[in-house]
Amino acid sequence: MEGVQSFIANLSKDALSQYPSLSSVQLDDHFAIPMALLPPSSNASLVVEEFTDAATKVSLLVQNPSRFSLAPATLDFALSRYAVDWLNWAELNLFSTFYPQMCV
Repeated sequence: MEGVQSFIANLSKDALSQYPSLSSVQLDDHFAIPMALLPPSSNASLVVEEFTDAATKVSLLVQNPSRFSLAPATLDFALSRYAVDWLNWAELNLFSTFYPQMCV
């Protein structure tokens, strides 16, 4: 996953530095690890913890969290299907703003 983390972080940094008028880079609910793709023996809480570590690394590599936002799926859906604990990410200040998707 290190290559993916670096790619996302570098792409975000490039966009923010090359386009100073860009207000932020926003990741959506596709910034995730689909639980359905994991082996059945995977420990879900460990996967969520590892993905939180990955999100932390990306956020730190961007070097400008005040211009880095996330539009995740609803919390229950994000946790159960995509290993995204965005409430924890908010507490860790990994993104400046969260715009949860409110699908009905």
